[in-house]
Amino acid sequence: MTGICVQKKMEKTIQTITFDGTKSKFRMWHAKFMSQARTKEFSGVINGTDAVPNANVTLNPNNNAHKPQIAARKANQKGYDYLLLCMDSEIPFDLVETARTTELLEGDLKLAMERLVQKYMPTTQADVLKLKEELTNCKLKSWKTDLDKW
Repeated sequence: MTGICVQKKMEKTIQTITFDGTKSKFRMWHAKFMSQARTKEFSGVINGTDAVPNANVTLNPNNNAHKPQIAARKANQKGYDYLLLCMDSEIPFDLVETARTTELLEGDLKLAMERLVQKYMPTTQADVLKLKEELTNCKLKSWKTDLDKW
């Protein structure tokens, strides 16, 4: 007599606040993301209060002196993975996905956020007005033109 064993798969849904690469929506998305970062406890990595040790540094979980560094490393990975999941368009996804260094091979959350802020965050009200004016005056000559290159 043979039996068939069926295992039920456990799946978990991760809800994210997605960013589609629209510059005018970035400020609001950023505020919401930082709110989640605080509740998920990886905002310290983004703002630099939690220093993430290099990947080549060996940390002993039994050593109390290493526990903050281990926590920072975990927070960096958790935050980086979450940020990557939030990206809903190719350009911001590429900015985050390529934020890897020789020190943090699996991803650098702080660097990824800095890249997004540099590309999408308006710095002054004058910048916002200038961008709106440029957008208003843009003309697409052919519908076949790639919008990113345009």
